[in-house]
Amino acid sequence: MRTVLPRISAPARCISSRRTALLRQSVREPGREAVIGTFPRKVGAMYTETLTGEWQFRQAGAHEWLAAHVPGGVHTDLMAAGRIPDPFVADNEKRVQWVAESDWEYKRTFEPSGELLEEERVFLVCDGLDTLASVTLNGTRLGETDNAFRQYSWK
Repeated sequence: MRTVLPRISAPARCISSRRTALLRQSVREPGREAVIGTFPRKVGAMYTETLTGEWQFRQAGAHEWLAAHVPGGVHTDLMAAGRIPDPFVADNEKRVQWVAESDWEYKRTFEPSGELLEEERVFLVCDGLDTLASVTLNGTRLGETDNAFRQYSWK
């Protein structure tokens, strides 16, 4: 089975050309935003695809998914959706502290290109994930993160 997500590569076969990436973010530090990186461009013999762009997000346990943009963050996505005021204006920071104390989920459905599906090894590579995150692809948990300042890669 071949797999892909916000930066990836490993031996696999494609069961379905449709992929769903779900990122569960634990945002526990005030001022920290959940961010997902992008695939690098084609480098040498390596073919890559980016998953930047339009995603969806929600507060963990909520039913409604809202529009999100990756790379980006939960605060900017909530502001764009009209759900919170700008935390840098007046005393709004106090009114939006609940955002940093909540868990957030980001997801995207995508179809990998035929060129990517022909690759022998496919990896999902993520940059800038918030400190604590769980990453799943097509319902399979790929891993956990615990450091926002490094790159994560899964086969």
